Order: sequence, then C-alpha cells, then structure tokens
Amino acid sequence: MRRALEVLDLLPPDISLGVNFGPSALLTAEALARLSAVPADRLVVELTEHVAVPEYQPLLERVAELRRIGLRVAVDDTGTGYSSLAHILEVQPDIIKLDRDLTRGIAGDAVRRTLAAALARFAGEIGARVVAEGVETEEDARGLVELGVTLGQGWFLGRPVLPQDLPTGPLWSAR
Repeated sequence: MRRALEVLDLLPPDISLGVNFGPSALLTAEALARLSAVPADRLVVELTEHVAVPEYQPLLERVAELRRIGLRVAVDDTGTGYSSLAHILEVQPDIIKLDRDLTRGIAGDAVRRTLAAALARFAGEIGARVVAEGVETEEDARGLVELGVTLGQGWFLGRPVLPQDLPTGPLWSAR
C-alpha cells in the first residue's frame, strides 16, 4: 500500500491507481488513514481474491467508510479464488474485475462470452463497471466490447511501464 500510493503523484492526473488489499489489511487503522489522505477520485481499492472473508460485517463497514470519503471499491479477479458471486453480492462493488482465466480466448468461447455478458449486464443494473483482465489479443478486445465490457487491461492494451513513461490518450479503440 505504501509503495503503491507513492506512485500516485507520478501518474498523469486523469489516471487512477488501483491498490490491492486483502480484507484484514483493509481493516487496519493505517489503511484507513493512508487512504483518507489521497485524492479519492484518483484511487480504486481492489479487494483481492486470495483470502476468504471470515465475517463480512467489519469489511462492509469499512467499505461504507471508504465510499463516504469518495473512494471506489473493486472486486479483483472475479471468478477465481474467493472472488465469488456471493462476495460480489455482499460487497456490491463499483467495479467488477473479470479474471484473465475468464477473458482469455473469449472471442472463440461461447461459454466465456455468455458468462461475461451476464456479469456485464448485472454490473450495469447495479451501477458498477466491468474491467476485463488479461486482454491479450485484438479479437478478445473486440469480443469484450461487443459484450458491453469497455474497460480492460492486458498486454494487447499496453505493456507495463514506469509511471513517468505512460502514454497519453486512449491506447486502443474498438471503432
């Protein structure tokens, strides 16, 4: 968290930073203090899939606190680990991030397409956005856009770079 937040000032002002948190780390006083001290519109708190949530009430209270200060909350890697549909129902995230195992090869896989379309529709109905992780081909990027998934990350869309080397403007457009 500390290292990630140090990068925020190096990013262009129109870029937000996603910072991953396990449930127990997010519940610390240090996390709340540090997250409260950054511009809320520049940050997304991503709940990781690596750790089960033993009790949702403290986590939901913290999520409510974060939202009161303007932060957005994402569920990371939906479809793997502990990022289940029940987790999404509890947290009601602002952003649902589809794991790369669900998006890779989606252009040619009817089952993956159907699931992604259902999640995109669900997200739209609760006012959330969907981000596809692991977008590695133009075919998959176009397929995701056709399904209503308009945000993505992956090698096709951009290679990892240092913050000061980020390109400006859109990296890819389905048009």
